[in-house]
Amino acid sequence: MTDLHDTGAPVTVEARRTGPTSRGPLGAVSPAQRRALVVILGVALALRIAWCVHSARPPHIGDPVAYYFYGNQIAEGHGYHSFTIFLGRISEIAHGGPRVFPNHNVPTAMFPPGYPAVLGALFWFVIHSPLPDNLVAAAVSLNVALSVATVLLAFEIARRLFDVRVGLVAAALLAVYPNLIYYTATLHWETTFVFIALATVLVVLRQPWVDGRLPTRTLVAFGVLLGLSVLIRPMSLGFVAALFVASTIAGAGMRRAFTQCGIVMGVVALMVLPWTVRNIVKMHSPVVIAT
Repeated sequence: MTDLHDTGAPVTVEARRTGPTSRGPLGAVSPAQRRALVVILGVALALRIAWCVHSARPPHIGDPVAYYFYGNQIAEGHGYHSFTIFLGRISEIAHGGPRVFPNHNVPTAMFPPGYPAVLGALFWFVIHSPLPDNLVAAAVSLNVALSVATVLLAFEIARRLFDVRVGLVAAALLAVYPNLIYYTATLHWETTFVFIALATVLVVLRQPWVDGRLPTRTLVAFGVLLGLSVLIRPMSLGFVAALFVASTIAGAGMRRAFTQCGIVMGVVALMVLPWTVRNIVKMHSPVVIAT
């Protein structure tokens, strides 16, 4: 951009930016660093595929059985109903009781609905597509994709906060981290939750902070992703406190920090509200997310 000085001579004005993304876009990563990142992602993918081929099986015990059940119920259009009562009635039948199978009329809120809803959407797609109806394989494949994407998110977050070298170290650590590899072969919520949690953090790092202030659209996007994570595990609400502290330290001031967190909490509340209303209507109890 040019401006005119009093003498009429053009003076070049160089635009500058500051903030967490001032280290440049991903394109600024050197070719060697790009290759290193590709290798790290390749290792992450290979480890997870190998573990899933070795260990992934239909669930027979614990929470994965319940999640598989809930996912099937949602995919078949039966809603979110009690797995515990279903098991109890099956047990009664096995022990000579009346052969009355449970109807789809016993609502529950035992688990947060987020992960069962993800499985329900995935199972519905598999059932109504030409893909083989192997629901466990579909769930595990989704886990692998999200887990590898989590490694990439970790790289990008660390790169924006520090530098590319720190990003590569963060990605390498997550690529071989045992727990993240282990859970890709199971129908647990952890893999999906970690992916969404890191995506939530990355949203507020996509552009520079000016005195701790964030655009409303960024706060709304942050709230949407945070709402999704809350519906999987409500403990992620702690991110709002982290946003308040970070905004204050960056110079937003108490009032602005409260306003930003209020916008985020408003979006989260709107996302959780339909489920809370469902619980009040179906269960006759003010259960916000889960029991």
